[in-house]
Amino acid sequence: MMKIKNAALRQEARNLILRGVSRKEASSRLSVNYRTISLWTEDLALPRHRDTGKQIEIFEKIKADGFYIAKGTDDLNTLRILRHRKGIKIVHAADAHIGILSGREFDALKGLLDYRYKHGLTKQRLEELGRAFGVKEKDKLKGLLVEKQSKTSDSYNKSDQVD
Repeated sequence: MMKIKNAALRQEARNLILRGVSRKEASSRLSVNYRTISLWTEDLALPRHRDTGKQIEIFEKIKADGFYIAKGTDDLNTLRILRHRKGIKIVHAADAHIGILSGREFDALKGLLDYRYKHGLTKQRLEELGRAFGVKEKDKLKGLLVEKQSKTSDSYNKSDQVD
């Protein structure tokens, strides 16, 4: 009888671990010594790291928007973890730490400009940001500058008009 109960507990422990529950949590849930849980599950191939909710949230924002601006030390530390696990880049530009996906540097730069630079972007500042983001195509940067300047002049023209 005892062997059947142990076999069932062992299988339940293995199932919990495979679903992502920590060994410590499985030990607590099943009221079995931590070391016993470790012995029962030592042969399982487990991921070394599990992504936290915050890491998943920030990575999804980076995938959707092309960039994520760290809003504090916790966000920056999360970006550093994602740099190693997901291959994102961390750029220090515009007085902020910004996480971007490799290969989407131009999209990230464009998104940052729309987010941070509504008016007053100079050619020199755009080139600095382009270098920080790793955008080497001068034609693309020139096109961005023209686009930003036309948007700025349009908004000035609209504000000058009197109804």
